[in-house]
Amino acid sequence: MKHLALPLGLTGMLALGGCATPTTEIRTKTEIQAPVSVVWDVLRDFDRYPEWNPYHVKVSVLEDRDAGTLRLRDKIHVFIQKPDGHALDLKARIRVLDDGERLYWGGGVKGVFHGEHRFVLTALGPDRTRLDHDEDFSGFALPFVPLGPEAIERGYVLMNEALKARAEKIHRARSGMAAN
Repeated sequence: MKHLALPLGLTGMLALGGCATPTTEIRTKTEIQAPVSVVWDVLRDFDRYPEWNPYHVKVSVLEDRDAGTLRLRDKIHVFIQKPDGHALDLKARIRVLDDGERLYWGGGVKGVFHGEHRFVLTALGPDRTRLDHDEDFSGFALPFVPLGPEAIERGYVLMNEALKARAEKIHRARSGMAAN
């Protein structure tokens, strides 16, 4: 019985989080010269992503209901085109949906391989918004998954720039301001 104590003890430590789980974090941000409401409208309008989004080229809600509605725990289909030429097709679930502030989606099996994608909008003034666009990957299988975090980060930067351009253009049009 003494011979089982060490393996059982190690198993218990692993089960209780005694060993660090591998993680990869991607962090990007940008400032947008448009109100949070305009940025939010662009961000959550998945139907129009093919018109402007170079990274998440298609996102669709898999629930059977009226187009344009988005709800917490909705399943979504995401088609990604990375700047390095690789494409990725995945399913995720809406994890956080705080109107005008936060949109998170994620998927996978926690502990094995899991990703959580986050968009957080912060008002910096009446016509300025900061977008924090992040993702965390974790799980013991992470070292074996060819993520290419540099390509993902570059894709997020490209998406941020495109979101900024679209939101600012919409804001200028609504405000009657001339295009710069």
